[in-house]
Amino acid sequence: MIAGLLLMAAAAWWFSRMQPGAGPPALAWGLVGKGLFGMLVIIPIAGLTFRALSGDAFAHGYRLIAVLALGAAAFLLAQRHLA
Repeated sequence: MIAGLLLMAAAAWWFSRMQPGAGPPALAWGLVGKGLFGMLVIIPIAGLTFRALSGDAFAHGYRLIAVLALGAAAFLLAQRHLA
């Protein structure tokens, strides 16, 4: 996880030193570093967080998150339709 945090710090430093007219090749290195942050930090933390849950509790929580996501998507579509 430390590697992911260092990589994110390096990506932030890279973006802070970038000129306003930088092209895609210059952006690519920072975006790769930022993208690897999730794999190196967020996923291991999520795994440690949910390790203590039983399989049934995890499945119930996962279903609840799916229902909330579908509800948010339906609300967004209804809001766009009414606007």
